[in-house]
Amino acid sequence: MPKTIIFLVAAILLLHPAAFAQKSKVALISDFVTAKQNHHNFNGNVLVAEKGRIIYKKSVGYSDFKTRRPLTDRSVFNLASISKQFTAAAVLLCRERGLLSLDDSLSKYFPEIPYEGITIRQMLTHTSGLPEQNELLYKYWNSDEPAINKDMIGLLIKHKPPAAFKPGEGFKYCNTNYSLLASIVEKVSGQKFQDFMAVNIFKPAGMKQTQILDLGNGYKTIPDLASNYIYDHEKERFSLPKDIPQWKKAIPIGGMVGAGNVYSTAAYLLKWQESLKAEKILSRKVLGEMESPQVKGSVDGSDAYGYGLAIKSIYGDTRVFHYGGTLGYWNSLQHFKNADRTVIVLSNNEGEKGLTNAIAAILFDQEVVLPSAHKEVRLAEDQLSRFVGTYEVNGNFAFAIENRDGKLHRVVKGGDAKELKPESSNKLFYADGTDRQIELVFDGGQAVKRVFFISDGLKTELKKVR
Repeated sequence: MPKTIIFLVAAILLLHPAAFAQKSKVALISDFVTAKQNHHNFNGNVLVAEKGRIIYKKSVGYSDFKTRRPLTDRSVFNLASISKQFTAAAVLLCRERGLLSLDDSLSKYFPEIPYEGITIRQMLTHTSGLPEQNELLYKYWNSDEPAINKDMIGLLIKHKPPAAFKPGEGFKYCNTNYSLLASIVEKVSGQKFQDFMAVNIFKPAGMKQTQILDLGNGYKTIPDLASNYIYDHEKERFSLPKDIPQWKKAIPIGGMVGAGNVYSTAAYLLKWQESLKAEKILSRKVLGEMESPQVKGSVDGSDAYGYGLAIKSIYGDTRVFHYGGTLGYWNSLQHFKNADRTVIVLSNNEGEKGLTNAIAAILFDQEVVLPSAHKEVRLAEDQLSRFVGTYEVNGNFAFAIENRDGKLHRVVKGGDAKELKPESSNKLFYADGTDRQIELVFDGGQAVKRVFFISDGLKTELKKVR
């Protein structure tokens, strides 16, 4: 290579090292997504951005499994509980306009609902103690027509299921809170919730291809809607929920808004994130409230909960995020505030699980293990026995591994035993098809030196205590 070219390459490396580092991260993200597709049936859309600029996006698989219509970057997904942050923003916007106070009581707007002392703030932070609407509807909703918010409120009034705790005395993630918040927005604004959101949230955010479920206006005709699939273990294939007997009853309870049922794309979720930064919806001060810890409470591994958002300190940064899952849709929106990185994964076959976290780890230079195929091997009894024992993480019990009639099982407190299968003399994988493994590292004398739990590509070191 001529010296001038060598000099130029060296100069570029010195001037732009981040560009080369980012390229390798993007390549690893691509490898991980491909491996997730090949070995764990990932089907969905992925988008990664830094400082608002997209550095990676990919559509993987089908929008319709039967016709093999492919997903595209215009494919629309039911965001499920990611929707809660939009509802929280609507409530905060109503407060800014003087339409309500966060210290207003639920009974001010719905005096007939038999739960006293609950405030809007407590509903925003899941500290109200209200009973879960899904349990209520599973038990009492007998119509084939989807239940809507007023139906759920009627069942609360009629059946009066017990509260989980007194208002403000606990934390329990509960969809009822956000359905009621949507109904309060309707009352104070004088508008249908869908209309209020379209004008005051989606339009200023530039989210054109975004809407909320509206059973009266043909939501099933949403252009580019990705059909949702669940794995049917009996038929050993992905099927629509309506074609799987145990999921049929769940379909009619899916008509509520506020807790879920915003439909959008990955690209427009990034628009939403950027509009918040640009103060197009809420002031910086109010957004700070929404994204700040309001209560301690773990939602999907978070440290705290704000308003419609979970919060976690990780990688020297603050992650504000939410997952959303319903009837085959499984999604995640994560934003890292300091690095200004956004990771979005939308799946229509429950395939997101863990992928967003793995991508985030790659962005922050953490070690990941690519998904792979796992094949069971036969081990002698003495080889199996080396896995048996109790394992801790950070001094706390994680799980035990037991040998039950020649088969290893992972056992946790109060949980079902999960069968583990050996794929080598030092590695086990979960027999349930999830991307989880347990790896032993031996010293020269074949004693256990280190132990790792691998979940969706992320490694956590454990300690074997006996």
